[in-house]
Amino acid sequence: MRSFNVFISIALLAGSLFAAQNKVVPARASRAIAAARQKILDGDRVAALQILKAALLNEKDPARMTRLQNEVTHLSELFLTNDGQKKFELAESDRHSGGPDYLSIYDDALKLEPGNTRIMAGYVLGLIAKKECRKALDEAAEIQESDPNMPELRYLTFRAQLCADPSALTTKNDLALDADKFSAIYRKVARSEEEFDRGDVQSALEFARAAIKIDDKFPESYYWAYKAEQADGRGVDDAQRFLYLCKGLSAQTRRRYNYEPMLCTQVDEAEQYVQNAEAQKHEGA
Repeated sequence: MRSFNVFISIALLAGSLFAAQNKVVPARASRAIAAARQKILDGDRVAALQILKAALLNEKDPARMTRLQNEVTHLSELFLTNDGQKKFELAESDRHSGGPDYLSIYDDALKLEPGNTRIMAGYVLGLIAKKECRKALDEAAEIQESDPNMPELRYLTFRAQLCADPSALTTKNDLALDADKFSAIYRKVARSEEEFDRGDVQSALEFARAAIKIDDKFPESYYWAYKAEQADGRGVDDAQRFLYLCKGLSAQTRRRYNYEPMLCTQVDEAEQYVQNAEAQKHEGA
């Protein structure tokens, strides 16, 4: 059935275009959306987004601006080719399973689907996981150019900045992340990492504990909790919980936590910490 996804999406889009043309809406916004959708049907996403953004610049009514912005988001993440969608799904699967080749597969998908923000978001996460931080920032900037209202954009940009240079972030600016509508567990864990990198382990621990309260099955919450407590050996329980969750991680669970770029990539480090802590305990006995 997956091979029909793009066909169905385009068919639904054509239907929604017909419906939109029969609604009583201000002509300028309606014409812009109709013209953009026609460009999408022609396979030209770049031209479609240019039409919508030009309309937004000339629009003053908040309701019509929201409608145009929603259309930008919709057309930015729409798949226009079966091959592009298949490449994206393969890249996501490879990233979720810890495979080595997902960055090149994302590249191939973007060649088939230029400007597709779903592919670009996965690419940013993959770049962060590979510690290609500057490239992740560049890709996040490309998303900003395509769709500045993408719900995940602020989080993705924050994680790329955190990857590239934690010292460049400021608490005043980063607090805006907590006002974001994006999933709270990712935001709390990102803030925990940020505070840890600043040297504020108490604040890092508070954010990690807050994430655990939201979802006690999310491994990275326990990782940053153990990191915050590791100095005096109190982090063993959290490190063991992190290892337990990571070793039982299924493909389905990886997809569930799709937006955590470092998901269970620190297992060797945590195992070494537990071993060292246990050895010190026995020496002191």
